[in-house]
Amino acid sequence: MEKFGNYIRSKRTALQENDKSFSQRQVSLRIGIEPSYLSKIERCLPVALSEEKIIALAEVLGEDSDYLLALGGKISGDVKDIIKKRPMLFSRLVRELKDLPDEAIEASQEFNQVQEKLSQLHDLASIGAFQFSADQDDSHWTRQVTSILRIPSDSPPNFYSLLIAFTPDEQSTLKQITDKALKNGTHFHCELKLGKHTDKPVYILMWGYFEKDGKGNRSATFGVIQDITEIVQLRNEIQSAKNSLEINYNERGVELSTAIDSLKSEISSRKELEEKLKDINIEITQQANIQTAFFENRAYSLRSLMARFIAEQSEKNNDHSSSLKLKRISAKINDMGDFFTWKKGLKVEESDFNLHEALERVVREFESDFTQNKVNISLTKSPDLPTFIKSDKRRIEQIATALLELFIANTPWGYAQFSAATGADQNTLILAITSASKNKPLTEDVFYPKILDQDTPYQSNPTQLVGPMVEAMGGQIQFENPSGMGSLINIQIPMKTCEPISNEQVITTTDKHALIVEDDKHSQLYIAKVLEKQGYEVIRTKNGEEALKEAERGKFSIILLDIQLPDMNGIQIAEEIRKNEQSPNSGVPIIAVSAHATQEDRAKYIAAGINGFVSKPFEIKTLMEEIKKFVG
Repeated sequence: MEKFGNYIRSKRTALQENDKSFSQRQVSLRIGIEPSYLSKIERCLPVALSEEKIIALAEVLGEDSDYLLALGGKISGDVKDIIKKRPMLFSRLVRELKDLPDEAIEASQEFNQVQEKLSQLHDLASIGAFQFSADQDDSHWTRQVTSILRIPSDSPPNFYSLLIAFTPDEQSTLKQITDKALKNGTHFHCELKLGKHTDKPVYILMWGYFEKDGKGNRSATFGVIQDITEIVQLRNEIQSAKNSLEINYNERGVELSTAIDSLKSEISSRKELEEKLKDINIEITQQANIQTAFFENRAYSLRSLMARFIAEQSEKNNDHSSSLKLKRISAKINDMGDFFTWKKGLKVEESDFNLHEALERVVREFESDFTQNKVNISLTKSPDLPTFIKSDKRRIEQIATALLELFIANTPWGYAQFSAATGADQNTLILAITSASKNKPLTEDVFYPKILDQDTPYQSNPTQLVGPMVEAMGGQIQFENPSGMGSLINIQIPMKTCEPISNEQVITTTDKHALIVEDDKHSQLYIAKVLEKQGYEVIRTKNGEEALKEAERGKFSIILLDIQLPDMNGIQIAEEIRKNEQSPNSGVPIIAVSAHATQEDRAKYIAAGINGFVSKPFEIKTLMEEIKKFVG
């Protein structure tokens, strides 16, 4: 697994340099394994990864799945058998088809050796020369001739003595060749076989020419002969080797073709499996999107109900404690929405807000819980902590809420101290919480949702989204478990200081009129009562058509606009009001009051001419603060 682990680590870290979502934790979560497990793989520890997980990992890293499967040792039994039982054949699969197999290369080396021997034999061959004339006294041959022909050394040098050394068939061949050469006036050349005076075949090479007299008759014959028996034997061996090589090459070609077909079939099967897995993944994703959409829709309905309930409780008995608990329930609904989308990355929406008020409000919501547990809770703020900052208010409140819930559940006695300070660089917000009696040691897993198998029960953990939220905001988490029972959590988040909210756009008037555009009658009534208590005359409408008619009929000091309406959305209504310069309300401040609160949503509101925004469910104080930015 060393090559596999090293390759995965180098590939992932290279991608992480440009995209932080390729961190070891994020990649582990995307393929469905524990981060510690991927860490072991990248450290080349002896751990196994299933074929499905390797294919998923290849898709995340943008790598060829077959290549990653081979590195991870996940190859088919057929291919393993080829590698194990026929290594020479497998080596051929990685060469180009034009290359010869190893057996052919060995045969080629033998062939070269034979050629070398053949060259040596040519150099060392003994050659005999002869001259036959009509006059016997003028005929002679060298001594090598009788030795080569295997005839007695005292045999007379003439064509007859030469002829009888061959078999009858070879004699006939020699006569035909020499007669043809004499007739055509050309040289003759032939290869003949001895046999009459030898136990074993002897092969002779003979070549020569004729001289003619004035009448055109043969007067003399000149020529040379050479014993080429060994050369013929070597030539036959070469031919045999060549034939064997061709047969071997053809057989290997068939085997190679079969192996290639087998590999193609294996690749085709794997591709079919990949397509099926992709289809399954698409189906799972679609189901998850459907479930997420369903949940978000229901969460929106729940938030609306909570807003009504908070308003009704405030109207009935002004029970501040109940109102705080209801707000915490509403915050839990928001946490549930984040839980369904955290793997894709949580969104961060920065805005200017009062940090002191936000932290004080969160601590105030938990005072009764700490008191009930007989535990003191205190909020400490450093002197240099800015009042107004630019950051994600909702995320900071969620983080603070989760930390307080964790310490409520795990602090049996004594106190819990929650503090906020500014980092040394003045651009970092430090949130810390400590308790001397916290009885459960902290681990990194406390701050992240845990991947569970079917045999592991789910355990509630209020801080399981703190890690993803801090990562999304570019921060970091530190924790300690000092000796004894205490624990300390320190969270550092980037922030920017900002000026107090400007009132330059405030319209001062004693005659205040408000237009409410809200299709939910309970929310409509709630907002109307809040404004009427503040001295506003209120006109209520339930859709876009009614709102535009009222906007043309008279001038208002403020327009409170819901976004999700039955006939047209709030963005369209704002655009209609703004584009009509003759309208008495073309310049009147418009505040969107909606549960659609993403950064993209707010950008659309601003582009449509909407001045402010209040997220549902809201507190009366929050609504009035937003209105007072524009109306005095």
